[in-house]
Amino acid sequence: MFEAFRSLKDLRIANCHGTDLPTNTFRGLTTLKSLHLSKLTTKHQPGLSHGLFQPITALEKLTLTESAIRDLPDGLFCPLLKLQILNLTANRLSSTRMNTEANNCELTQLIILDVSSNLIESIGENDLSAFPNLRQLSATENDLIEIHQQAFKKVPSLQHLDLEHNELTEIAPLPEGLLHLSLARNRFSVIPAAIANLNKLISVNLSSNSIDTNTPFSLLSESLESVDLSNNKFDSIPIKIIQQSLNSLLYLYLSGNQIAVLQPSQLQNLTRLQKLDLSSNQIKTLNDDCFNGLAELVSLSLRNNSIYHVDVGVFSDVAKRLQKLDFSSNFLVELPMAVGKLTRMKSMDFSQNQISKLYKFVLNKMTHLSRVDLSNNRISAVESFVFSDCSHLTEIDLSNNRIDSLAQDSFEKCPHLRTINLSRNRISAFSGSIMGLKGLRHLNISGNNLDTLEWAEFPDELLDLDVSKNKITVIAPAARSQVKKVDLKSNKISHIAKNQLCDQIEQIDLSSNQIVSIENDAFIPLASLKVVNLQNNRLKSVAKRAFRDPESSLLNGLLTTHLYLDGNPLVCDCEMSWVASLNTKTSVQLLDSQTSRCKNQVTNQFVKLSEVKEDEYLCSYDQACEPQCICCQYGNCDCKSKCPEGCNCFHDSDFKTNVVQCKGLNETNQILFNPKVLPMHATHIFLENLNLPTLKTHDFMSRARLTELRINGSNIRTIQPLTFNTLPSLKKLDLSGNSLTELRGDELFKTMRIEHLDLHNNQLYEIDNRLLEQFPTLETIRLDENSFDELPEILTLDSRISKVSISGNPFRCDCDWKRFQVQHWVLSNAAKIVDANKLECVENVTSSFLVNDTTVLTGFAPNRGEHLFAMPMSEFLLQANSTICVIEAGGIFGGGPQRNLVLVIASIIFAFAAICGLIVIIMALVRRNKNGNNRYMKATPSLNCSTATPGSSPLPLPLIQYDAFISYSKGDEEMVLNQLCRRLEEEDYSLCLLHQGGARLAYHAAVHNISDELIHQMEACNALIIVLTNNFLENEWETLQIKTAHRFFAKKRNKRIITILSDEIRPNELDAELGKILRSNTRLRQNDQLFWNLLMNAMPMKTNSQHSSGSTMLGDGSDIYSEMYGSVVPSEIV
Repeated sequence: MFEAFRSLKDLRIANCHGTDLPTNTFRGLTTLKSLHLSKLTTKHQPGLSHGLFQPITALEKLTLTESAIRDLPDGLFCPLLKLQILNLTANRLSSTRMNTEANNCELTQLIILDVSSNLIESIGENDLSAFPNLRQLSATENDLIEIHQQAFKKVPSLQHLDLEHNELTEIAPLPEGLLHLSLARNRFSVIPAAIANLNKLISVNLSSNSIDTNTPFSLLSESLESVDLSNNKFDSIPIKIIQQSLNSLLYLYLSGNQIAVLQPSQLQNLTRLQKLDLSSNQIKTLNDDCFNGLAELVSLSLRNNSIYHVDVGVFSDVAKRLQKLDFSSNFLVELPMAVGKLTRMKSMDFSQNQISKLYKFVLNKMTHLSRVDLSNNRISAVESFVFSDCSHLTEIDLSNNRIDSLAQDSFEKCPHLRTINLSRNRISAFSGSIMGLKGLRHLNISGNNLDTLEWAEFPDELLDLDVSKNKITVIAPAARSQVKKVDLKSNKISHIAKNQLCDQIEQIDLSSNQIVSIENDAFIPLASLKVVNLQNNRLKSVAKRAFRDPESSLLNGLLTTHLYLDGNPLVCDCEMSWVASLNTKTSVQLLDSQTSRCKNQVTNQFVKLSEVKEDEYLCSYDQACEPQCICCQYGNCDCKSKCPEGCNCFHDSDFKTNVVQCKGLNETNQILFNPKVLPMHATHIFLENLNLPTLKTHDFMSRARLTELRINGSNIRTIQPLTFNTLPSLKKLDLSGNSLTELRGDELFKTMRIEHLDLHNNQLYEIDNRLLEQFPTLETIRLDENSFDELPEILTLDSRISKVSISGNPFRCDCDWKRFQVQHWVLSNAAKIVDANKLECVENVTSSFLVNDTTVLTGFAPNRGEHLFAMPMSEFLLQANSTICVIEAGGIFGGGPQRNLVLVIASIIFAFAAICGLIVIIMALVRRNKNGNNRYMKATPSLNCSTATPGSSPLPLPLIQYDAFISYSKGDEEMVLNQLCRRLEEEDYSLCLLHQGGARLAYHAAVHNISDELIHQMEACNALIIVLTNNFLENEWETLQIKTAHRFFAKKRNKRIITILSDEIRPNELDAELGKILRSNTRLRQNDQLFWNLLMNAMPMKTNSQHSSGSTMLGDGSDIYSEMYGSVVPSEIV
C-alpha cells in the first residue's frame, strides 16, 4: 500500500471504521518515525496481525487510540525496539501487559506509556516488566482498584506517575526517584506512607479524596514545589503535612475544604510561596497578620467564601508582590480600604459581593492596575476620583449593578481604558463621561434605560458598541465614527432611515425590535457592511433599494453582506422578488433562508424563502395595466386586468403571473359575480365557496395564459358543453368539493395540456371515455370520495397516468374477479395508487337482496349504518382465496353432517317450488297464446294508445295509464320491437309505441302541425323512453309535433325520461333542446354491460300493481276511443 513512500517519516490514519490491518500494511515504510492510528472501529476490535509492525522497525512514536482494542496479539510491539512513546488511550484494554513474554522481548527505549481511558482494574507484578527504562506512566480514568506491591519495582526509573480518577484506596511502594505524582479523584482517606516517604518529590496532587487533618503521615520531601490538597476535608491549613518543604513550596492549593479561620502568622514560613488558593472554604474574616511572611506571594484567591470583614493591614506583607487578587462571591459591602496598599496589583476581582460604596482615592496608588471586576454588586453611582490615577487601567466591569449616574470625570484619568462593561444598570444618559476616552474600543451598555442612541456621546475611536436591551426608539443622525460592530437588538426601534447609521459599520444587529419599515438607501452608505441581522421584527417587506446592488456578482468587487430575516411576518409581495435571486455568489446573501418565511398572499400559508420562486412574490391590485399595453384608456381592454368585486387579485413584478382569488363572496358580490368577467390574462384562478350550480358554455373561454384553475366547494352540479373553451396553457384543473355526478368530455375544447385533474369529493358515478381525448398529457387524477361502484374505464384506457387517488368510493368486490374490474386493476397498478391503503370493498346488503344482484359480501352483516358492509380492499384481496371465497369441505355440500341435513332439506323445498313455478309460467304462456294479444303488434286494440272512451259527453273519461311511451324511428322499429319491447313485455310492463296503435294514427310525419292527440297519448304514460339513433335525429326529430310533444312531456316533474343512446350518438353534437333533456334525465348506452340492470332501476312502478284489470281497460278503452273519434283527437276534447 505504501511502497511508493519509502522516505515517509510521519503517517496518520483515522476514521477507517471496520478496517483490518494485514501484515503487509506498512511494507516499504522503513524510515517511518511516527505512526498515528485512531478510530479504526467503533464496535469490534480491528484485526491486528502478529507481524503488523515488522516493516517499521525504526518507529519511535506510536499512537493507537479510540479503536475499541481489547487484546493485543502476542509480540505485537516486539519489532519496535526503538519505540520511545506508546499511546494506547481510549480503548478497551483490561491490562497494562503488552503480551511480550512469549517472545521474551523488551522495549528498552520506551520512556512514555499512556493507557488512560481504558478498562484496567489492576496492575500485576510483571505487567510493566517489558519497559525497564520507563520514565512516565499515565493510567488515568480507568477502574484501578489494586496495584501489586512489586509492580513498580520493574520500572525503577519512573519519574512521572499519573493515576488520577480511579478507585484506589492504597498505593504500592513507588520508585524512590519519582518526581511528579497525581492521585487525584481516588478514594484515599489518609496520605499513604508510600507517598510520604518519597524524598525527591517535586509535585503531588491528592485533590478530590477524603483526607483530613488527622492523616498520620507528612510529606518528607524537602524539594516540594507544588502541593494540591483541594477538595478534601481539612478544617485548617495543614502546615504539619508540608512541614519539610516550607522553604521550597511555590504553589499551595487548598480550595474546597472546610477551613474557617486563618491564624495569625500561620503561613509566615512559606517564604517562597507564589500562589495560594483558599477558595470555596468557610472563611468569614481576614485579620491583620494572617498573611505575614508571604513576601513572594503573587496570586491570592479567596473566591466563594463568606468574607464580610477585612482588616486594613491584612495585606501589609504581600503588598509589594501581589498582582492578582480574587475576592469574588463573598459578602463584602464596600471595597476594602486594605486594597489601597497593593501598589503592584494588576487584576482585582470583587464581583458577586454586596458592595454599594466605592471610596474615592482607594485605588489612586495602583498605578499598575489593568483590570477591575466589580460586577454583580449594588453600586448606584460612579463618582469622581474613584478610578483616578489608574493610568494603566484597560478594563472595567461594572455590569449588573444599580448605577443610574456617571460623573463626567469618572474615567477621565484612565487614558488607556479600552473596555468598559456597564450592562444591566439603570443608566439613561452618560453626561459626557465616555466621550473623552480616546483609547476606548469596546463599550457594553446593554440592559439600561437609554431611549435615544446619540452617536456624539461616544468617542470616534470606538470599535465595538453594545446597546442591546435598552428602550431605544430613536437613532440620531450618524456622526463621524469608526465603530465597526453595533448591537441594537431588543430595543423599540420601529424605523430605519438613511443617514442614521455610521458608514464604517461592518456588523449591525437590529434583531428583536419593532421595525416595520426600512427606508431606501438605508444601508447603501455602509460600504464595508458584512452582517445585517433583522430577525424577529415586524417587517412585512424588505425593499431591494435598501442595499447596494444586492443581486450583483462578487466578481464586481463588492463585499459580501450576510442578511438574516427569520422571525418577521414577511409577505411574499413583489417588492421582495429580488430575494429569489440571492445565492452564494451575490453581494447580499440570505443565510437563514431555510428558516425565514413569508406569507403567500393566495394561500395565506407561510413558505420558506428558500422555496419561494420569483413569480410567487405578488402585489395586490384592483385594476392593473400590463407594460406596453396600448388600450388601457379604453373600457374593453384584454391587457387591463380589473379585479371582480369581493375578490383578491395579485400580479408579480413582471406581470408574468396574474392570480385571481374569489372566496366566500357576500350575497351582493355573489349576485354580481360572473366567471366571464375574470381577467383575460389571469394565470391562476381560484374560486372557492361560491354558489355556481351550473358552469355555462364559454364561462372560461380564451384565457390563453391560464395555467391553473380551481373551483372548489361551489355546489357545481352541471357543466355545460364548451365551458372550458380554448385554454391552451391550462395544466391543472381542480373541481373538487362540488356536486358533480358525471363528466361527458364535451365540457372542454382546445384545452389539451392538462396534467393534473382533481375531482375528489364529488358525487361522480360516470366519466365518459371521450374525456381522454381532451387529456393527452394527463399525469395525475384524483377521483377519491365519489360514488363509483366500479372502476372508471378512463383509468384502464390511459396508461400515461402515473398517480391516481380513488379511495372513498363504494367499490364492489366479489370472488369472481372478472365481474368487477377494480380488483384486478388495483393489484396490477398498486404503484400508481397513492391511497391504496384506504381502498374499501363496500356492499349495500339491503339493495343487493332487493334487486337480486348479490356478491360474496352480501351475506355479511352491515357494519356501517343499517345497510352497508365495508372492509379494506387490501384485506379482501389477501384473504379472498384463503377464507372468504373458500368452500368448506365435508359431506355433499361441505360443512359437516348437521349443515348437510339442513341444505338437503332446503334443496328439496327449492326444487318443489321451482317445479310449481314452471307449471304456472307454462299455463300463463298458453293462455297468452290463446288470447293472441301481443301488445306491440299492429292493429291490436290493446295498443291503440287511446286515452278516452266513447259516450254522450264531450269530455274524456279519466286517463288510462301506461308504464312507458317509446319514441323511436320507424327505420329502427324491428330492433325496438325485438330487443327492447319484447323484454319489457316479459317483465309485465304496459307500453305505448310511437308507430303503433293510436299513437301511430296521431303522428303524421308529413304534416308539420301540433297534434293534441300525440301529446295526450304521451301524458297517459308514466315514463318516456327515447331510442336515440341517427335515423330518429334525421327523421322524427325534425318534425314540429315530435319536438313539441317531447318538450311538453319534459316539463312534467312527476314523469320520467329515459334516453337510450346508440353507439354513433355524440351528446355534445346534439341540439340544445335535446341536449338539455339528456343532461336532466337518465341516459343509458345501448351497449353498456349493465344496460338492463340500469334500465330496470330507472323504470317507474308498473301499472298492473295499481290496477288489477289494467290490460282489459286498455283494450276496451282504446277500441271505444278509436271508434268514437277516429285517428285525430279534437283539441277541445283534450
